[in-house]
Amino acid sequence: MSFLANQKVSVKIMGLVGLSIFFMILIGYSGLHYLNKINGNAKQMYQHYMVPNELLNQIIINNAQINALQLELMIPDNQTVSRQKEINDSISSIITGSITAQKQIESIGMTGDVKQQYDTFKGMIPKSNEARDQMLGKLEANQTAEAYTVFTKQLSPIRTEIMNILISIKNLNQASAADLLPPADGPRAPAGGGAAVRR
Repeated sequence: MSFLANQKVSVKIMGLVGLSIFFMILIGYSGLHYLNKINGNAKQMYQHYMVPNELLNQIIINNAQINALQLELMIPDNQTVSRQKEINDSISSIITGSITAQKQIESIGMTGDVKQQYDTFKGMIPKSNEARDQMLGKLEANQTAEAYTVFTKQLSPIRTEIMNILISIKNLNQASAADLLPPADGPRAPAGGGAAVRR
């Protein structure tokens, strides 16, 4: 302490200034590192979680539209060849959009619970198609009542289960994305058993 007391005021001031600069640099570096980490997490959140969820939303909406259009096929006023073709063309276009969305999701990659549930979803598509073809066969045979029965008893329950699986995948992605956000008050516990959509 006697050494500091014997120093000139100008030396003391320069020392304090130097010390202040050092702490400012340290704080600035820490802030930059933290911002870079947040930026990296934000990119990962968008690419690996938000993009798949946008695509899942598209598939869910497409399924609802297909349901509505296939019910329209059974309306007596829509039994003309031209109207049936118009509705079926719309359905084909929507199905193509869903297949494209699925390929985009699969190109991102999945692990954990997300992969397991997505595989379950994919495994249910043939069952849905089989029930759909049975319904369309009834319609082609002018058996509208029977077609509606197939729709309500077989096709609709399968599609409802598919939609529930897709919503569950979305929830897992949202939970995993939340883990990338900086904690407001201490570390955040992992959610969803570590399930994530990743490369």
